[in-house]
Amino acid sequence: MTEQLSSLEMLEIRLVEKRLSTRCNFAIDLASLLKKWNIFVSQCERGYTDDIDEYRNDLGTRNLLQEIIEGVFITVAEKIRKKLLSVDRRFLEATQPISVPLLQMNNEPTELERTLYFRSPKKSSEMIFK
Repeated sequence: MTEQLSSLEMLEIRLVEKRLSTRCNFAIDLASLLKKWNIFVSQCERGYTDDIDEYRNDLGTRNLLQEIIEGVFITVAEKIRKKLLSVDRRFLEATQPISVPLLQMNNEPTELERTLYFRSPKKSSEMIFK
């Protein structure tokens, strides 16, 4: 991803990463989040073996990616979205819609929340997904 971004664009991303890292109390960087999201989606494709709590945590990776997208200028956001497009499609193919969200929603869910939290893996070892 970094080879597609200018040094100014990388600086912009670093500022958002720093803000998120401070808020979350752990280091956040775009490259690691992209890798983690891809690994998670691969796990869903093969058959998700962790429990529902870990699944929710893994979905949080995509939320953090969205926060980076929303925190940068549109040109940088589009480059990140383009990178995510195929992985997000794979997520949709590896999961199925469910009627009850996997996370309690206090407000009307965003489009991303509807995509993430109203879906469960098609293949999983956890009975709670069934």
